[in-house]
Amino acid sequence: MFWFAAHAGARRSEMLRTLKDDIDLEAGTVLIREKKRRRDVDESTRRVPLSDALRERLRKWLAVHPGSPYLFCQSGVIRRSKKRSKTTGHMGEKTRASTQKGRQAGIKNRQESPPGQLSRTEASDHFNRTLEGTKWENLTGWHCFRHSFASNCAASGVDQRLIDAWIGHTTEEMRRRYRHLIPSVEQAAIKSVFG
Repeated sequence: MFWFAAHAGARRSEMLRTLKDDIDLEAGTVLIREKKRRRDVDESTRRVPLSDALRERLRKWLAVHPGSPYLFCQSGVIRRSKKRSKTTGHMGEKTRASTQKGRQAGIKNRQESPPGQLSRTEASDHFNRTLEGTKWENLTGWHCFRHSFASNCAASGVDQRLIDAWIGHTTEEMRRRYRHLIPSVEQAAIKSVFG
């Protein structure tokens, strides 16, 4: 997911909705299923080209994929997951037994679930645990990759129309959010014009 976010500029929700069939390794594209761009329809889509590095990582991931229709899925027990926790039967505060013995009576070991779509909280938990203890642990979430994707494309001279198509931007307000280029690139650009 880290590679996908960094190389495709997808939102967390878009990554979680991506199906295995949305990846076309031969054509080198991925179909991104959007919810934000067009509010008049349930879902719109855009195609984003795959970098060679992302294509290779996706090829390796698909070779060991657990079997769900979703590209990013997981089976088994996942820490902090309501649907794939180690145990089941925990009650809310109002229906919870008042004694320790009473609380433990309803808890059972959960059977391993089949591969399924990751939830938002599972994706965030994976993000935080992966970066924990590294110099990147201060990153606030998946969206930082979307910002860096747009900024890196712009800093490399990619036409703004292509960036808009890849990221799904339709308004000037959206474009302004990602136009904070690396200062040295801005300096090099102005020097290339005026010396």
